This record gives sequence, structure tokens and C-alpha cells, in this order.
Amino acid sequence: MELFRVGNENVIFTVCEYQKLDYDNHRKHIHPFCELLYVKDGVLDYVIEDGEYRLKAGDVLIIDSAKYHYLKSIVAPPYKRICFQFMGSFLEDQSLLTKVFNKNPHYSLPKESPIPTLLNIIEAESENDDKTLKSAKYKSVLTLILLSLLNLDNEELVAKQTLSKTCDKILSYVNEHLTTINGIEQIAEKFFFSKSYISHVFKEEMKVGIMHYIRDKKILLADSMLKAGKRPIDVAKECGYENYISFYRLYTAHFKRSPSSVKPSKQKQ
Repeated sequence: MELFRVGNENVIFTVCEYQKLDYDNHRKHIHPFCELLYVKDGVLDYVIEDGEYRLKAGDVLIIDSAKYHYLKSIVAPPYKRICFQFMGSFLEDQSLLTKVFNKNPHYSLPKESPIPTLLNIIEAESENDDKTLKSAKYKSVLTLILLSLLNLDNEELVAKQTLSKTCDKILSYVNEHLTTINGIEQIAEKFFFSKSYISHVFKEEMKVGIMHYIRDKKILLADSMLKAGKRPIDVAKECGYENYISFYRLYTAHFKRSPSSVKPSKQKQ
């Protein structure tokens, strides 16, 4: 149940509480924005791609854009969490975001961590606050949280691997050859398995169909390239679409906007 929500076109901040797992709201999904979860109460198992994380009160999980993820189970209810959803381009210092995402995504915060207090600043927001001031507040809080995470040593929090060796190899191959895969036949030929076996193993372990996974990953990659300033026709070619018309239709259907309408993000590297 959602208890609190504020935000703008670049950031959504929510506070939610759940007594049990609602699969319709927590099924495996993917999106073009980043997420930061702070667990206020409860114990849960959360999956990002091929890694499973056991989270408890005081833990943070940060999820990069274009990563499949889902809440697998609530081990000890109630599960209460604060969630920051934000576009990566919202932050001026892109190098900071890159450094954080190059680390383990799971953090167990020390007692002296400023992150809970920083999150409370947003939760105490007034509806009458000026829009410009709100945006500046979101950006400042996010930047300070990321800096705090960057300075934490969390390498001992190793993810539980959820995939068999076969599925792990298939997943690695798909992500390494995303722009050149146009059908499941290519994958079947690579691993000398039948198409039906490839489909079954991937769906069973990843909880999403393999071609569905590829289509979503590819269209989000295309979107990031457009935001980086590349021309739509070049993006379509680089991402392996058969022709521009096919790319245009798929992109427009997914994002409800045309590729040419995307404005390049102003990013500081």
C-alpha cells in the first residue's frame, strides 16, 4: 500500500508498506529509470537479473536502468520501504552515478549513515514548496546519498546466484550480442539446444520470455543512445533493427513518443 508520494518528471519518491506479496504489483519488470530502495522494516528477497539479495531493515538496494528485477518474497512482514525512482540524466555528475553502479548494488548501512535522515527530508516535504526548490532538493539529496554509498565498503554482501550454468551462459550471450540477435534460432545454434528448450529454461529461471527480454533490453538501449544525441536512423542500424520503419513502430509503441522527439540529455561526464 502506498503511504506517500511526491516527485516531478525526473524523480518519483514513494513510501510503501506491504503485509504480503502482491504479485501483480511486484512481477519482474524493466524500465529506463534507476531505482534506490531503502528498507525501513521487514526482511525480503529481491532479485536483479541473475542475483538474489536478502534485504533487512536498514539496507539499501540500488538498481540501474534496463535491469530486470522483482521482489521475490517477503520473508518477515511488514515490508516498509522508501523508493527513489530517477532518470540518470537528472543528476549533473554522471561519473558519480557510474561509479556507484560499478559497485555491488546491496548496502547494509552503518548506524551513523546520513541516508535515513536525508530521506526524511523528502518525506517531510510540503505540497506548497516551490517546484524549482523541490527539484533542487531532490537532486541534492540524491547526490548526497550516492556519495555516501560510494564511500561504503559493501563487497562482503555477495548476491546469491539464482541461475543454472546453462541459463547463466545463455543470459551472458544474450547481453553480449544483444544488437545482433534477431531470433531464438541464433541462440539455439550457439548452444546446440532446441528452441523450445532454450525458451523453457530462460522463462523458468528468469521469469520472463527470452525474446521479450531481448526486445525490452534492445529498445531501452536504443532510447539511451537517442538521449546521448545519436540520430534515430543510426540508432536503428546500430541496435540491429531490420529497417527504420520497424524500429519506429516498436519505439513509438513502447514509449508513446517518436524517436525524433527525444532531446539529447545534457550530461557532465
